[in-house]
Amino acid sequence: MKQKRYRYIFILAAFTLTFLSSCVKETIDELTGINGIKVSNEFSAPLLNLTVGMQELYQSISNQAGISERPDKLLFFTYRDTIIQQPKQLVDIPAIPFNYKFQMTAPIIAAFTFNNGFDLSISDSAKLPSASGQELKLIRIKEGSFDININNTFKHNTTIEIAFPNIKKNGIALTQTINFVFGTTPNPMPAVSIDLAGYDLDLSNGGFSSNTIPFSYRISMVRNPANPTTVNDELNLEQTFNIKSYSLIRGYLGYFNILNQAITQKIDLFEQQKSGQFLVNDPRLVIRVYNSFGVPLTGRIANLRVVGQDGSNLPVEINPFKDTFSFPKPKTPGETVIATYVIDKTNSNIDLAINSSPSFIKFNIYFDANYNKVVTDNFMIDTASFRTDLDFEVPMDIKIVDYISETEQKQTPDTANLPYIKSIGLSVRSENGLPFDIYTQLIYTNDTIINGKPTTYVVDSLFSNELTILGANVDGNGNVVTPRVTESKPVLEVARYKRIMAADNMVTRSRIVTSTFNGAPGFVKIYTNQKMNVKIGADIKLTYKSNEQ
Repeated sequence: MKQKRYRYIFILAAFTLTFLSSCVKETIDELTGINGIKVSNEFSAPLLNLTVGMQELYQSISNQAGISERPDKLLFFTYRDTIIQQPKQLVDIPAIPFNYKFQMTAPIIAAFTFNNGFDLSISDSAKLPSASGQELKLIRIKEGSFDININNTFKHNTTIEIAFPNIKKNGIALTQTINFVFGTTPNPMPAVSIDLAGYDLDLSNGGFSSNTIPFSYRISMVRNPANPTTVNDELNLEQTFNIKSYSLIRGYLGYFNILNQAITQKIDLFEQQKSGQFLVNDPRLVIRVYNSFGVPLTGRIANLRVVGQDGSNLPVEINPFKDTFSFPKPKTPGETVIATYVIDKTNSNIDLAINSSPSFIKFNIYFDANYNKVVTDNFMIDTASFRTDLDFEVPMDIKIVDYISETEQKQTPDTANLPYIKSIGLSVRSENGLPFDIYTQLIYTNDTIINGKPTTYVVDSLFSNELTILGANVDGNGNVVTPRVTESKPVLEVARYKRIMAADNMVTRSRIVTSTFNGAPGFVKIYTNQKMNVKIGADIKLTYKSNEQ
């Protein structure tokens, strides 16, 4: 019941009927067990004593928004979208192929024959392909392999030693020795694959370069006198680094997109509006970023617009120098940096757009890494994530001018106790510390069919005039000075009561106007500590005559 009262605080009169019917039913039930009596009874019933603030009322206004308070206790509604970029490999590392081909010239064959063999040492380096300007310094490999394919047509025993001084695991450099025994080892040799998980790949070559993998070969060949050697014999080494994932990567990671998403935020604050104005002094779109990617991020809002109740689009114009904004990167892996950017009336016309009472806010949001393509030191770890909260904030610094809303709900006609009621008088007292007037009327309708189409017609209304709760007195800054007390004693005629209790539907029409200062409407502020108390009672006369025995 408490939650229901909060939801329908703007239609307090509905509780009058609910409790009134209950009181009458309890009285009649007590009399039905007595035969042969005629009773005229008059009693007073307290129907409602309720104290609420805006924090309790907001559920009757919005199902989509949350409500919070600022440090000064000013309340604001928040419509939130959250985007989470789960940890994933954002930097693609292409395969790194490098090949080596060895053949003997005639003089080398002569020396090889004379010495019955030879040793050859070669030092070189491979380069990491980079199509996006990456300058990588270090890759800590999470999953990957070094794959070697050998094709050897020399008819002599051969030993190949491969060393990578800058690829280390537990401080030990990666080396591989391959033996080729002529007549025993098949040619081409079976592929050799070395698991690189846990290796650190230093691409800086001692801090002087990037994207570089130094390596060395030592080829030893022992001559078999029974086999000839020709200039067409060759030793082919086909090698590829296949790095599928990393646990850490350092260097300049180049430009890449992190987020590209269209956002639609439903604004239900104005859904029930029929007419009038609801003006917000300083609405804001707050972009809050939680970043553990070790790259500078640049965000951009594009095509920001509000969609009206009629489906029309009103663009929000952002200062062209303010629609792109930068967020810092963390200093160390595992750290998360939180930063905020705000679009408000200082850098856009969002206040004018929102004051058109929209149904939706739509925009596209982008986040890019290294947007300016300036080479700096970046890093990325495999557990890094990115999150952004997109909060559209509606502060309760508002001006409401004849804002009229309507809701309709079915009711179950209740006519059981109607013959016993003779008169009803209501008593309403409000002490309102909230800075707005509330004028409420309940209109009752019946369902019918006209020309084959379902329609409704008005039966009656609950009050002859609107039920009035006047707002608090305010100063020139829109702050509440004193609560305002309103008392009224509306009379509910029996004939009207009978008509509305038998109706099919109840339409609640509320009209809200913010308090004025010296008769002039202005913006008012609603804080956490502002409350409204409403008491409703009823004086009921009824007559009951039982069956005589």
